[in-house]
Amino acid sequence: NDTVIAVHCKAGKGRTGLIMVSYLLYGGLRTTARSARSFYDRMRTFDKKGLTIISQIRYAHYFEEQLRRIKAGQSCSVTEKSSPAVSLRMIRLHTIPHFERDGGCTPSLVVGVKAEYDHEEHEIYHSDSQKALHVKGSDPKVDLHLPAEGFRVAGDVHIIILNDSHGILAKSAKICHFWVHSSFLQQTPSEMGGKSRQMSVDECRQHNLPGGTWSLLLEKHEIDMAAQDRKHARFDSDFKIELFFMPMPHEHGTGEVLDKRVEADQKPRALYAEKEDFERFSQERIMLGHAPVSFENWVMNEGCQNYPFLKDVHRNMNRSNSRGEGVSSPSSRKTKANPGLGADLAFDNRLQGESEDIPGSKRVVTPILEDAGSTSPASGSTPAVV
Repeated sequence: NDTVIAVHCKAGKGRTGLIMVSYLLYGGLRTTARSARSFYDRMRTFDKKGLTIISQIRYAHYFEEQLRRIKAGQSCSVTEKSSPAVSLRMIRLHTIPHFERDGGCTPSLVVGVKAEYDHEEHEIYHSDSQKALHVKGSDPKVDLHLPAEGFRVAGDVHIIILNDSHGILAKSAKICHFWVHSSFLQQTPSEMGGKSRQMSVDECRQHNLPGGTWSLLLEKHEIDMAAQDRKHARFDSDFKIELFFMPMPHEHGTGEVLDKRVEADQKPRALYAEKEDFERFSQERIMLGHAPVSFENWVMNEGCQNYPFLKDVHRNMNRSNSRGEGVSSPSSRKTKANPGLGADLAFDNRLQGESEDIPGSKRVVTPILEDAGSTSPASGSTPAVV
């Protein structure tokens, strides 16, 4: 009774709901994702609209299927590099979304994959928007083709359909999107995972697809943004998306295309860049005879919104480093034109509550920006005690 766990996200409904529903399943408090969702929705909200984002709901059912596989002794790796690889061949829209004046659209395709390296989504395919063809609203379907040899993906895959209407003022607008996981494309969960089947030889030949191609059909209520259109203004009631893919036996991970994308995006793992900044800052601090600061303490202070001036401090330090300037002397610490490291240390001493005459004492700190281009704190703000 004395133990409380607080789980939260931005609104405390979607991502929080996915975790809580998964916990209810994992702990055996509910036996199905549907019952866990119903319990969470009822307890969390007054209108029973707790977990409402479609792909998050799908992943709750993925987790139920995952637990079933674990209990059956089946392999259940879901990380990107250990997930089964599939080759995407084509995506078909059944009925045409109404996004332009004539009731049609000009669809293009974007494919993203969440990398295991940094847990970020990376765009690995984007069809040529200049070659996107307009489709009339009366057409029964439209096919969005990928490269002829297929496109390899694995793990968490994000499919985004854009409307690329042409014109001087035209901008791409998202039509709909959805997340799926390659571990659940052939064996889908009982709900929200779509209907999967292996196509016959004649069907593959008819669609100009290689033999052994599979089809995953998602209905309107299983597609993000389309499901919210309950009045069928943008999407017909029978709107569906069909994903054609080829399993790649004994192959795992998205492979080289994702590795190159991650490298090109230059997004280091969380705290890696901060660690390098800290090591450089710490070495220069020791050179000036100041007491060392722990990495954890430095990160918490640097990232805390109560100290916005630290961003300016580090920008000035990096500016000095890029110009090849050495460590500033104590006499130059208050120079407005270039506070440099001396200003950093002055601010850092104040953050740590250090003083030459009162070591380790707590101090009331009101951030003062030395950089003339910086924004001063809001008037009337409460000083921070550190």
